[in-house]
Amino acid sequence: MRSVYTDAVTREQVSHSGRIPELETGARQVISKQASQEVQDFITDLAWRGEHFDPKRPDFDNSLKVSNDGRNVSMDERMANLPDPLDGGRVDLVATQVARVWEEHRGTVYADVTGAPQPLPGGLQIVFCDRSIPHQPGGRWSLYEGLRDELVARGMPGEAIRFIHDYPKPVDKAALFRDCRNGKVAVVMGSTEKMGTGTNIQDRAVALHHMDVPWRPADLEQREGRLLRQGNQNPRVEILNYVTEETWDTEKADGGTQSAVHRPVEDRRHRRPHRGRCGR
Repeated sequence: MRSVYTDAVTREQVSHSGRIPELETGARQVISKQASQEVQDFITDLAWRGEHFDPKRPDFDNSLKVSNDGRNVSMDERMANLPDPLDGGRVDLVATQVARVWEEHRGTVYADVTGAPQPLPGGLQIVFCDRSIPHQPGGRWSLYEGLRDELVARGMPGEAIRFIHDYPKPVDKAALFRDCRNGKVAVVMGSTEKMGTGTNIQDRAVALHHMDVPWRPADLEQREGRLLRQGNQNPRVEILNYVTEETWDTEKADGGTQSAVHRPVEDRRHRRPHRGRCGR
């Protein structure tokens, strides 16, 4: 009965009726880095933990804790209570690309709803990250503040970098989204949940960064819908995914789907554990 009065429209069908930006390289980009020795040792411990925790004491350790620790250390050593990474970790990897895109598009002029040029130039970048939140209790380090600090150190104005978490009320979000469209915001960071349906900030969106990749392909599609949609004034855009090799980053975004790239626990489970590094 529903099909009598409704119809489904795919992204491809929409692109024929109105312009959707094309990907800059023709595909999503994967930016990777090698895991440090500290991270490799930590993952070796995870393999040992995965085979030796007591099922009668899930309060002490369990498969969910092992998986969570693995995903955290894959993102950044500091999220697993390890020393600061010498290479800057995931934050440095993302900051390098965000700063590059900002430099390339900081002079781009965009139009308002009437077609007149807006006074403030510059593209908007959207950064998704579900594994961390800003303003951690006790002032603990987070990926959000870490990335903002790196971008400021590279010359970006701090007031142009915003966190969706700082705008809890609908009226506040509306003001933030307006600033994203008028050029006051250069980078907006948030989670899949907080920047989902209703986040209409595509006008200047020139790049989208998956700082982490969600498990569900539908969430990946939801994220990229903030960028790949009608109303985006950029003819070409970038989508970047970040991976630390030989870690828990076992999935990567590739053409809207996810495919396995690494299986660290299975490969390392017979290695000698480095106890005392897991920080449970």
